[in-house]
Amino acid sequence: MEQLGASIISLRNISNKDDEEEEIPQNLISSNKSLNVPELDSWKCLLPQILAAIAAASFHTGNGMSMAYSAVLISQLEQPDSDFKATNTENAFMGLGTNPAIVYMTEIGNPKIRMSLMQLGSAYASLGMIITYLGGWYMHWRIVAWISNVFILLTGLSVCFIHESPLWLIFRGKFKSAKRSLNWFYKHQPNPAGNGETYADLQFKILKKQEEEAQVKRRNKGTLGDLAKEFMKPSGYKPLIIMCPLFFCQHFSGIYITMFYSITFIKEAGTNIDGYFASVMIGVTRFIIATSNVLILKYVNRRTAIIVSSLGMAIFMYISGQYTLWIREGETTAKWVPVASLLMYVVCSVTGLMFLPFMVISELFPLAIRGVGYTIGYSLSMLFMFAALQSYYGLNAALGGSTNLQWFFAVVCTMGAVYTYIFLPETRGKKLNEITENFQKGWLYIGKSHK
Repeated sequence: MEQLGASIISLRNISNKDDEEEEIPQNLISSNKSLNVPELDSWKCLLPQILAAIAAASFHTGNGMSMAYSAVLISQLEQPDSDFKATNTENAFMGLGTNPAIVYMTEIGNPKIRMSLMQLGSAYASLGMIITYLGGWYMHWRIVAWISNVFILLTGLSVCFIHESPLWLIFRGKFKSAKRSLNWFYKHQPNPAGNGETYADLQFKILKKQEEEAQVKRRNKGTLGDLAKEFMKPSGYKPLIIMCPLFFCQHFSGIYITMFYSITFIKEAGTNIDGYFASVMIGVTRFIIATSNVLILKYVNRRTAIIVSSLGMAIFMYISGQYTLWIREGETTAKWVPVASLLMYVVCSVTGLMFLPFMVISELFPLAIRGVGYTIGYSLSMLFMFAALQSYYGLNAALGGSTNLQWFFAVVCTMGAVYTYIFLPETRGKKLNEITENFQKGWLYIGKSHK
């Protein structure tokens, strides 16, 4: 939910190789052989980008609040003394929020820290969930709604202190503003010795030249027919076809269902732990892991993370379902196990299956259709999410209760791990031509040479 589809302009400029250096002007290097290149990536130099990303990502607090608020609202509306009643169908439509912070971070972030910056959104969303669950534990749902509005206003004020994306400004022809923005983002970058221009000036020239070249390409291509031809190639249609089953497994694995309906879901598991307390613990766990991912996911292969994440989710969801059955049959008094298993399920989901499919699809398409392809793929993912959330009450009834529903989620998680192993290409550390060539060799990823 919080991984918003990036715009065409931003995705056109995102690199596929996480470990590459930020583009450095060739004349800067050639004119100054003594330039210390690594210094360009020092924490001091990157500080303005990090601060801007922290401010922009704070909008995801509202996303987390919208996800958690549905659980609070539905739980309180189901109380006998509630002054407002809603049907299951109406409940399934509650909870929705997104924002363009991810787009902004991809446009301003150095390639070395871009993936980490994007994880800030998940951490903020988790924080929003914690605040909402805590509020719902003690307050009426109407008061929680007003408090949520206050947080949204505060995050809105935070962006008043950062600069607009230079890439977007150049795209709009606002060159003076783009120069001011670049001067702020690169104010700590060392100036090239013997050159009257600053690093920001040289970056401006490069970005402006890239945009001029892109405009020429757009004028030369420009038609829907040309775009359609690109999608008729294996590198165009295969990423969409390959990602659809993974999106299905992502959303029908219960990831978002357990967040949107967390309090109701926990109660039906038969545990004696308060649903609000358990939901707060889920939010805290998600926050800790999402914050850790800022550093961890930079060093982990996409396929490996998704496979391990899916298998872990399957194991813990199966355990939760099994103990739910035993609790109802009176064969055990360990009513804390379903909640503990659900916490571990959340840990596993945040490390892979919850977020990485959104990032992987942005890396699969050729540059010519990356923005459009990602938007289509992201839209398809949202349709799967909508279907999964709408199906919760129906699935629960059709499968005969919480135990079988949890086992259904476990099966889907396992399917996701197997499918990823067989079909999903690895993108971390891969160049664009390597990813494109992979789609020319067939559908399976296993059994190929990936030197």
